[in-house]
Amino acid sequence: MPELRTLLLAAAATLTLGATAAPTTMTSRGMDISVEFFAPDVVRVLKVPAGSNPVSESLVVVAKPADVAVTETPVDGFTPLTSDSLMVRVNLATSGVEFL
Repeated sequence: MPELRTLLLAAAATLTLGATAAPTTMTSRGMDISVEFFAPDVVRVLKVPAGSNPVSESLVVVAKPADVAVTETPVDGFTPLTSDSLMVRVNLATSGVEFL
């Protein structure tokens, strides 16, 4: 029965963010981490000290975020954000970011 309970909890924790241009933000190890999809296969990650006021407009990135369907399924200390083409996985214990 523990396996069934774990499966039900995992299913309940899945969050479909839908088509959104808003960044997903989380805090880990004193860092604010923002993940923003510009296309299903293009993502911008911004890491700044927690509570700081980062520059909101990039002087390098000229593209604008698009409405991309993104699914967020937190599991085992990771927060994976998945589009049709890309998964960005944030390790909340280390504040590491992986692209899969």
